[in-house]
Amino acid sequence: AMTAAAAVGDHSRALDLLARMNSYGIKANVKTMTALVSACISSGKADLAVDIFQRLPNPDAHAVEKGLIALSLAGRGDDALEMLLDKGTIAEKIRGKSLNKIYEALFRDSIAANDYSLARRVMKTLIAKGNIPSKAVLQKIFQNMSLTLKEGLVSNVSYSDSGFVTRQTQNELDNEKFQFLLFLVDEIKDRNLPCEASLYATTLQFGNHLGGLPRKMAALLVSAKSASDVRVKDNMKLIDESSSCEDECIVSGWEDLFLTFDEVRNQIDGPLSLPKLEVRIA
Repeated sequence: AMTAAAAVGDHSRALDLLARMNSYGIKANVKTMTALVSACISSGKADLAVDIFQRLPNPDAHAVEKGLIALSLAGRGDDALEMLLDKGTIAEKIRGKSLNKIYEALFRDSIAANDYSLARRVMKTLIAKGNIPSKAVLQKIFQNMSLTLKEGLVSNVSYSDSGFVTRQTQNELDNEKFQFLLFLVDEIKDRNLPCEASLYATTLQFGNHLGGLPRKMAALLVSAKSASDVRVKDNMKLIDESSSCEDECIVSGWEDLFLTFDEVRNQIDGPLSLPKLEVRIA
């Protein structure tokens, strides 16, 4: 019954069931309390979910998963990250689909709050645990940023307590989004992995949509990708020598280029002076 209440997001019903259990002298176990946490999460009662989770004496892996999601929803993403990195704990040992759900929640809630500093820490923690963001995780990130290709990359309109945000504020948010996309490109590049086609295409389209410096960056990404393309000849992969610029790159990465463009623009001398960019094309 508690699980059913959680499924429909009825935390009041779940709390009532708990009270009835107590009145009958039935002690709630970890499964029951985890269902109660889930009901609070589904109802948007994040603080209550966290409070209940923290009262659990010996939570199992499923309870910890729900607790971490509750912390994220309550705006306590850093606390969740700290738990995930705590060596030897249940949280640190979570893997597979459960771990993906936790990171999806952390990305969702940090991006919803326009807290891209936290979103960066989430990504760095994900990679520190030996994981590379999958296509599914990247797609979730794009959806949370309102940047899915099928919807068209039209900036979502933000609101404040007083109504619409100013155009200047929206421009700052859009630039922060674009900078975060470049950060993702760099994080993958720094691990000598090709950039996923979806990330490459989304970055290009959003940069073109924004205009100005983001559009220039999109053009440079295309130039670097073209220089790094793998050419196939006689069933052998031959990589263009210009795909590597380890000694001649003017910056450490694409985000660095975006932030220092005015200072280094005159030093850009073809693809060799740009950060390496290989794209995984399906």
